Amino acid sequence: MAFLIGLILGVVYFGGLYLIVQRITSFKHPGFIMAISFVIRMGLLLIVFYFIAQKGIKDILLALAGVILVRVIMIFKLKEPVSSSLKKG
Repeated sequence: MAFLIGLILGVVYFGGLYLIVQRITSFKHPGFIMAISFVIRMGLLLIVFYFIAQKGIKDILLALAGVILVRVIMIFKLKEPVSSSLKKG
């Protein structure tokens, strides 16, 4: 159960980051929006981890593994391919 919660947290955290970065140029105050986004995402992550911590270290590690797995998957899925001209030079 903790691993599933970690997966959901990872999707919310990194998905929210992805959405904000995609739309950052449309905001009047992009730095402020990034800061607010970080505080909200990190606050949610810490609150949920606080409640998971009450069950023990095993559950914290499982939830953390879920968050990290989502991060790794998103990095590989969203990575832009390097153009062939950059590979040569």
